[in-house]
Amino acid sequence: MSGPLSGVRVIEICSAISGPFAGKLLGDLGAEVIKIESPDTGAADRIRDLPYDRHGKDEFTWRFLNYNTNKESVAVDLKTEEGIELLEELLADADVLLENMRPGSMERLGYGWESLREHNPGLVYCSIKGYGADGPYTDLPALDTLIQGVSGFATQVGSDEGPGTMEILVIDMMTGLYSAWSIAAALFERHSSGQGQKIDISMLDTAVSMLGHQLAEYTAAQHHEDVEPEFGTRFVPKGFYATAEGEIALFIGDYWEEFCSAIDRPEWADPEHEYGTNDKRLERREQFREDLESVLAARTADEWIEYFKECEETVLAAPVNRIDELADDPQIRAQNAVEKRTHPEMGEYYLPNVVPKFSRTAGSLSEAPSVGDSTDRILERLGYDADERAALREESVVE
Repeated sequence: MSGPLSGVRVIEICSAISGPFAGKLLGDLGAEVIKIESPDTGAADRIRDLPYDRHGKDEFTWRFLNYNTNKESVAVDLKTEEGIELLEELLADADVLLENMRPGSMERLGYGWESLREHNPGLVYCSIKGYGADGPYTDLPALDTLIQGVSGFATQVGSDEGPGTMEILVIDMMTGLYSAWSIAAALFERHSSGQGQKIDISMLDTAVSMLGHQLAEYTAAQHHEDVEPEFGTRFVPKGFYATAEGEIALFIGDYWEEFCSAIDRPEWADPEHEYGTNDKRLERREQFREDLESVLAARTADEWIEYFKECEETVLAAPVNRIDELADDPQIRAQNAVEKRTHPEMGEYYLPNVVPKFSRTAGSLSEAPSVGDSTDRILERLGYDADERAALREESVVE
């Protein structure tokens, strides 16, 4: 495969979202990613008895297809001595080990960082955990929603009634992004030092890092609750508003006077008007929405976008797409942001495309693997002949 990470070999022992997404990002940019799975069930993210995964078929779900592109699957039983030996052989010449197993699991297998660095000093070992390697929460189960709560992230996406959650698994995916970026950085550093290193990534650290200026504001006692509610929207208008057809996203901020002029409501910009300041609009939020949407009802969302593009005034606006309409958006098409795929079992669907657009070493997508689809090829590369591979299958060490 082409891509800037071509030639890099990654061993992935991951399930759920954060780890597989990190592996996907590396694979999408050309790395050889070998996913270690259980011979019986595959990785835990293949089929899960949860409502949002019931549309999966056999060994695939939409989640698995998305977070496991550009990988090969080796199905090996790590509970057997032979399986552990196979993993050791795979790691002997690997560039990267990526794992998000429960704390202590890799050490119990004999493949913690201190052990592996002796056998492969150039190995980059990336360990993803929910709460981190140390501390009182380390052994607690970690899910995206839980981390949104612990980190304070949930207070920034809530409503007037209290904290809320983002249904997009943003903490999982940002953790995967941090992991892939950190792995690439460690590989770059290895060129000068010749040494690998361990990278500890936690979902909690990731969530906290996304608070940015909010963390500084609150801890410096500069949060003004008389202007800014504890939860939810701080500026009005900010969000999504109905038009004659479709919704439009608005964030006006410092451009209130320009916005009022653009929608032919200059009187709203007068500080004495009931909508003349952000404080007043916050206090009258529901009434303001009704009045603004009565103005926006004069045009469709697409017509407003075109109108605002031609205005002399600055208006921060964008269309609001439903996910099933996304592929038809002209900017999405222009950016080639999604790619149409046809899966032999799941049928036709779209996937997010590779995000970085390299001028020479472009990344690309391939299908997520079936369980053990590359076991034979990888074992053959390790020197196992056909009889030896058959014997391992008969003993249920591999599939």
